[in-house]
Amino acid sequence: MRKKILVLGVLVLAVGVIVASLVMAYWNRAELRRRLLGVHLSEDFEGDLDPRISIASTGAFSVPPGVSVSQINGENTFSFGKSQCEMSCFSQYETTLRVVFPTPTFVRALSFREKEIDSNWGSDGIVLLDGAPWKKGSPGLGSLVFNHFGRSPHNDQLGDQEFRHREFDICREVTIVELRVTDITTTSSVLIDDLFIE
Repeated sequence: MRKKILVLGVLVLAVGVIVASLVMAYWNRAELRRRLLGVHLSEDFEGDLDPRISIASTGAFSVPPGVSVSQINGENTFSFGKSQCEMSCFSQYETTLRVVFPTPTFVRALSFREKEIDSNWGSDGIVLLDGAPWKKGSPGLGSLVFNHFGRSPHNDQLGDQEFRHREFDICREVTIVELRVTDITTTSSVLIDDLFIE
């Protein structure tokens, strides 16, 4: 009888620890991840932007890029904006979120959540490392490959209801990390949240 009570007590304690860990990870995931994984940058867009982040855009925008409240779940997210261009906007209408480290920093991975809202027309997302397009972790220039992030299939005119998780294995020293959305139209907007650079 005592053995059964002891086993039951241990099981209850183990379940309690697991539940507490899950709750803590959900409520304070940024801080937990920062401490456990050595995160260089953690940005949830809920307060002031990290001072290493800057925003640059090209072209005229009807909805400027910046932090905004998501229409879907009420969280603050970063929006790459909507331009005043209807089609064939390409690099004449783009927004770049840039992170600059003071010295070259070894980055294991880059991750964020993203979705495209209000339809899906235009807006290709790419990751650049020190000015060069990221391509399967290669430090070389390679070719400019679109759709590293953004809704797929491209231009299906259907907006997202849920976020997608994106993770890029970097595994190299970098000074500048950029998320660039190009070909931004009047129709849709790419949002990101929970940006981590580890």
